[in-house]
Amino acid sequence: MRISIFNTTRFLLTATIIFVAVSCSKNESHPSTTISASAQSSAIANLFANDADFTVQTTDSGTTIVNYKPGPDNGNDVYADFYHNNIGGNQNLIPELPVNAWIYEGYIFTRSFIKFPKLYKFPDTTHIVSVKLYLYPPKDFLNHPQGNTGANESLVQRITSKNWLEDTLTWANQPQGVSTDDEVIIPATTNQYGYSPVVDMTVPVSKMIAREVHNYGFRIKLTNETPNAAVNFASSEAVDAGRRPMLQIEYK
Repeated sequence: MRISIFNTTRFLLTATIIFVAVSCSKNESHPSTTISASAQSSAIANLFANDADFTVQTTDSGTTIVNYKPGPDNGNDVYADFYHNNIGGNQNLIPELPVNAWIYEGYIFTRSFIKFPKLYKFPDTTHIVSVKLYLYPPKDFLNHPQGNTGANESLVQRITSKNWLEDTLTWANQPQGVSTDDEVIIPATTNQYGYSPVVDMTVPVSKMIAREVHNYGFRIKLTNETPNAAVNFASSEAVDAGRRPMLQIEYK
């Protein structure tokens, strides 16, 4: 059989073109679609730009700090009291979060509850550096005029059992389930009227932002609910905005 030199040359030329085309395709450089850390941080910050509950700032180290301080309209905090066997009262409109156990014509106990529901605004992949809860003293100490007294070390405990509403929560229906693994201590104070603790909430809040656990908020109670002991904080209903609880979230 005779093979045409012309056909052989055409075959080799075609194979060479195909080889070159495939090689170019494999080696072609494509622009990266990876979002830089700074761009991602800015994108997260933009989620809070038009929300009055948040203020955003950047640090010299390149992290971003979000201060989450809701006021009376958006705050979710309330205290429940056991008052001479009365367990059905709701204390939503009082601008305080008292935590105490004392005796005044009978036994009185209070526990406070606080929730920051807008944590869902953070993407679940947010790299959290730290979370701090800032608590401030109330203006008038309406619940406990004697101020902070006794063995008043307290616990902030992540609620695990159920959701709750500040305008319906009472001692009788308060959520009981809490995570002792995630509880944080508020140290005792002898400062009668001016206690402003800063509580490290990095572990429990990081879990909420990562969607590892439900955000049912937190319960604040005395470590030992034995009379007479009390510690008092302002709530989001405080007229003075500087006294309202604030959650500070730093991320990068």
